Amino acid sequence: MGFTFSAQKTVAIVFTRRQHFRSDDVKLTVGGYPIIVENTVKFLGVISDKALTWSAHLEHVVARCNKRLNLLKVMPGTPGATTSKDVLPLVYKD
Repeated sequence: MGFTFSAQKTVAIVFTRRQHFRSDDVKLTVGGYPIIVENTVKFLGVISDKALTWSAHLEHVVARCNKRLNLLKVMPGTPGATTSKDVLPLVYKD
C-alpha cells in the first residue's frame, strides 16, 4: 500500500508574482494524464491564488458570512414569529 495520485482530481498551481506568466507553458503529467494548471486552488478549505494574496479566500469567506447574515436578518420576519426573541435564539445558540 502506497500513496497514489488521482490524475483526474489533481491540479497544479505555480506561485509567482510575475504579471506576464503563462500557465500554458507548464506541462505536467501523472501516469500519462495531463495536469491542469489553475490560477486558484482549494486545499484543506483554504483558497490560494498564484500570487498568494489571499484575496480569493477572503472573498469566499465574506460571501459565506453574508449568506448567513442575510438569513439572520430575514428570520425575525418569519410567519408565526412575533418578535426576534422567538426565532433568533433557536438559530443563534452559544
